[in-house]
Amino acid sequence: MMKFVFDKRVVSVLISLVMMLSLVSCDVPEGIGSEESASLGEESLGTSESMSDTSETEDLSTQDTQISDGTGSDVSEHENDTTVKDEDSTTDETDPLEETTEEKIVLDEEMVLTYENLHELSSGKNIVIFLVDRFDAKYYRKMEKKHPDFFEGLDGFTYYNDYTSLHCRTYPGVASILTNLEHDYTSKKANAFDYFYSNGGTMRTLHDHGYTLNVYTETSYVYNDATLMSEYVSNTGYVSLSEEFLVGADATVDLLERIKSRDFYTVDSKGQFTFIHLYGCHNTDKNSYENIEDTFEIIYYYIEQMKTLGVYDDATIVITGDHAAALSDSKYIGKANGSDDGTRVTAMLFKRSGDSGSSLRRSEAQVSQDELWATIFESEGMLSEKKGDSFFDIPEGEDRERRYLFYMYKNAKNNNLKYSQVIEYKITGTANDPANWQMITTPVTTE
Repeated sequence: MMKFVFDKRVVSVLISLVMMLSLVSCDVPEGIGSEESASLGEESLGTSESMSDTSETEDLSTQDTQISDGTGSDVSEHENDTTVKDEDSTTDETDPLEETTEEKIVLDEEMVLTYENLHELSSGKNIVIFLVDRFDAKYYRKMEKKHPDFFEGLDGFTYYNDYTSLHCRTYPGVASILTNLEHDYTSKKANAFDYFYSNGGTMRTLHDHGYTLNVYTETSYVYNDATLMSEYVSNTGYVSLSEEFLVGADATVDLLERIKSRDFYTVDSKGQFTFIHLYGCHNTDKNSYENIEDTFEIIYYYIEQMKTLGVYDDATIVITGDHAAALSDSKYIGKANGSDDGTRVTAMLFKRSGDSGSSLRRSEAQVSQDELWATIFESEGMLSEKKGDSFFDIPEGEDRERRYLFYMYKNAKNNNLKYSQVIEYKITGTANDPANWQMITTPVTTE
């Protein structure tokens, strides 16, 4: 019996030695253990989603517990607008030939949108969209009243005072704007993002017409995995290649410092599409109006660089919001109440290619997100891709019908809904009059 026990222990020791020798012989990078390498890909995703409820990726129904406080802080969408950034993040310069299999697995775990090409413009045509999050028309009007000259630097632009976005929140609003595709709120985000970016919509159209595409936006609310865009978006990369662009409480300051860190330059190409998602009008330690000042410091600097390089005149430039300000998630649109005027109108500033050397104009034409890409394509001379009317086809004074999708959370204060649901509105005439907002979806209430 004692001999059997001794032999078994010897075998056990031999097995342990073999396993240890096997591990030592593996070419594992110094300082990366199995636990660290397994969590490396998750670290970037975790930082980007710290601004949101991570349960959102499972199903939008989990957002039901995120209720607005009715103060305009929009807590249901950006409950925690704080992002952790690694200031020491650097580009991985490891020779690809020296990368081990384990490294490649880590790199392949998560592809993201990076800062690559941020200073790049085309020597040919340029389309630039500045997406100012939550840019409500009321913020624009208040800034205009407070600082009459604030927007005067927008050479060749037209301000559309009666523009409506389609969605009420960043998800799926930004993806819808990028692709000109529509998807409802009730699907899982992964399925919705697969639909948006596998199709590509207008982004794929631009790529097929020879445009280079660079998109700077956040994960979680706009995309989960940049692999879906990598076929037609240039600034995609694996986690370790470049620090991803995060829209958060510090993103505006970070981006201003970043774009001032080096000179802009042009590349010889047919055209370029640049989409920059700015934190905009969400409340942080400043109010929404002060955030506009910070945001436009970036926009004005970018425009100055375009003029210096001689590409401004021919550029198509859009400055708009993904949605208006939902001052309360528990009150229906069309009913003024205190600071809520009962409307949801988004600010829209548009510069057509060839327009410059003129002061800011104002239009009361009743336009919407439905016409945005037709307007861009017309501006770029891509008339074969123009579907429907553009902003330029719609005369001022013409009453039109538009629609708006409002996602109402169940159990939000005083609404007593049985289910969270999408409520569709029809807007007949000017969207600035709450009486013109008609609910055409009857909410399902608790019996």
